[in-house]
Amino acid sequence: MLDIHVVSHTHWDREWYLTYEQFRFRLVTLVDRVLDLLDADPAYKHFHLDGQTIVLEDYLEIRPEQEARLRKAIADGRVLIGPWYVMPDRAIRFVLKPLVFAASCAPAGWLAWTALTHQLNANPFNAIVRSTGLWSLRFLCLTLALTPLRWLTEWHGAVKFRRMLGLFAFFYGTLHVAAYVVFDRVADVDAAGGARGTAMAADVLWAMGVEMWRPFFAIGWAAFLLLVPLALTSTAGMIRRLGGRRWRTVHRLVYAAAIGSVVHTYWPLRFRAERYVVILAVILTVRLARAYARRPRPLISRP
Repeated sequence: MLDIHVVSHTHWDREWYLTYEQFRFRLVTLVDRVLDLLDADPAYKHFHLDGQTIVLEDYLEIRPEQEARLRKAIADGRVLIGPWYVMPDRAIRFVLKPLVFAASCAPAGWLAWTALTHQLNANPFNAIVRSTGLWSLRFLCLTLALTPLRWLTEWHGAVKFRRMLGLFAFFYGTLHVAAYVVFDRVADVDAAGGARGTAMAADVLWAMGVEMWRPFFAIGWAAFLLLVPLALTSTAGMIRRLGGRRWRTVHRLVYAAAIGSVVHTYWPLRFRAERYVVILAVILTVRLARAYARRPRPLISRP
């Protein structure tokens, strides 16, 4: 006669083959269900949550109102935790992430250096505007490429860089817009009439409004504005406010932002394979093919 012992437990990866935010959404759902089960069934004695207790902080950031309930379950020995606080991937956290961050800052540093030392071309302001826009597009493509890279290489740690690269896409997009407003619109208004203060702001806004009727500017502004909610909702607090499902829906705007950025960069469009058109097309094709292959299929009943 064999005795079979079933241990109710989970080993939780804060970030692996899904993003940190997606795993956080699943964690909240899991702990909510476990607490409800423990309250509803006194015979359900134990649940071993995980070896790292940092997941409790991840949960309570989203569900702070459940702290007393969770503490009681732990104190009663019905939710087992620990013994470690965190088990990080030290190579990624302490080596690769700082290197990627430094490399991502390098284009801005190099651009600032060349501008201060007068090493840009004959039209330095246009060079700054164009360079920052291209770097925003590059980081958008890198952000979208990380998931296909994970599929192809099975290196699940790649997704740990997605949030950082996405924020750098917004950072360079913001520099691009700021450079356009300062070096193009403000300079033109100042040269035309020498207006100051409120009058200059009104003239700049008027000039930008007129340009919005041109597709090149309208598409560029649309692509940038689509990035704004993505950057603003990249924090744990916004995940809590929106909920995981709505948060994922909002962050699908990155596809429209990337397409708009490519169209803006190469406007007017021509019938030739531009570099980032090809890159984005390959990324989106891989993602669509993966989604199609994994779509739910209806069950076929046998006759």
